[in-house]
Amino acid sequence: MNVTHTPRFVLRPAAVGLLVAGLALIALAVVYFVTPAHALPSLLPGHDATSRHHIKHGLAMLMLSAGAGAGAWFLSAPRSPSS
Repeated sequence: MNVTHTPRFVLRPAAVGLLVAGLALIALAVVYFVTPAHALPSLLPGHDATSRHHIKHGLAMLMLSAGAGAGAWFLSAPRSPSS
């Protein structure tokens, strides 16, 4: 009986990069949600003199992190056996 074992997932460098990018984007979303606009670091978009939070920027970062997570998920799938 010849049974070959295929792994459930394969960790590729691109998938790891997307996971790291997704985690960084989640952290950036939290910064946008909890920090007022005037207190944002100057390198982030939205740094201005108003005192409101940037909810739309935070939501955009969460959407980008979801996309990075989906990309990492699809990249970690095992390759189909070639015949």
